[in-house]
Amino acid sequence: MILDHELHLHLHGCVEADDFWQLGKASYKQNYKRLQWYADEFEKHWGRRPLIDQYFADEKGFVLFKEDYELKNYVTFHQFQAKFNLLIALLPIAPTDTTLIEFVLRKQAKRGIRYGEYRISLPNEFDEAQTQSYLTHATKAFQRISSESQEFAGKAVVSLNRDNKYMLPAYGYIKSWQKKNEELSEFLVGIDFGNYEEAFAPATKQDFLKTVLRDNAQMKNLALAVLYHVGESFKTIGIEKSIEWVVASAQIGCHRLGHCISLGVNPCAIVGNDFSGDADKILRLQDDAMAAINSAGAIVESCPTSNIRIAGIESAASHPLPRFLEQELPTIISTDDPGIFGITMADEEQLCIKEIGITQEQLTRCNRTATSSKSEIISGRRS
Repeated sequence: MILDHELHLHLHGCVEADDFWQLGKASYKQNYKRLQWYADEFEKHWGRRPLIDQYFADEKGFVLFKEDYELKNYVTFHQFQAKFNLLIALLPIAPTDTTLIEFVLRKQAKRGIRYGEYRISLPNEFDEAQTQSYLTHATKAFQRISSESQEFAGKAVVSLNRDNKYMLPAYGYIKSWQKKNEELSEFLVGIDFGNYEEAFAPATKQDFLKTVLRDNAQMKNLALAVLYHVGESFKTIGIEKSIEWVVASAQIGCHRLGHCISLGVNPCAIVGNDFSGDADKILRLQDDAMAAINSAGAIVESCPTSNIRIAGIESAASHPLPRFLEQELPTIISTDDPGIFGITMADEEQLCIKEIGITQEQLTRCNRTATSSKSEIISGRRS
């Protein structure tokens, strides 16, 4: 396997269906109210109510469970989130519980991943004490698993809510924790902005980015990379605005940009797209935008399977990855939520070669980019 560095992974999304079923089976009764919330949200976006009472009744229940959890074909982002909610319902985050973290990291190591950055969610309801307890236990788990093998290292990235009322206090809790836990901070290397992007223009994060970059310069040993999902979903804002947002994200200081589909996809190659504008104009805008991102020094995180199944790229052959590489845009390849998609990095690699048309030489280049684009390097913490 050529690709052995994963930089865009959501830890919960790494849980495979059979493992998830076994983990959920042990806890579903105590989380039944949360399961009902999941069922309500699922029904809202899928038009049918999942049969949650049958999930763990017998082996047949696993078939239903797997169907409702895994994502094999194109869906909307909200439909994807409705599936992801099953993870939130059955495997809630607790400040001292690291069972899931350790399980996922060990599984990833067995899959041949040598280095991975795993985005861990920070519940909105966590106060400072809960947040700092969670960070302590989580980073100790990363430290513990990474010490078990010389062939694997895992680092944590905290996913923040894009809403300032949650984001600003959470960042304060993180920096306060780092100052008190410098040794463990080695295993916390970045912050991430994910989930639904279309309600939050990058400009709304400009002042916050100035704070983060200033903190990075003043405390290099605690510097955090800024990872930003952008250009993944643009149905409500349109592709032109989305391209602007990708460029703006790089120019305000984000280090790695997640997905960036609008940056390179042909606007006519999106499932369900009603685009009726000038496609050549969009392609020229994209060329200019890629040049601007290159100048800003940002790295693109490309997740091909995820992009096809959530963003609705009509076929693997229409994926923008080849275009990114032709424009010499620094690009890494990752799996995003491999458990939900039912894939491994080896599967992603084969998709790139056999269907997208990427050469082994290009894959090797992407992996080299990943090794030089680790969060602790791009944040200035280490050279």
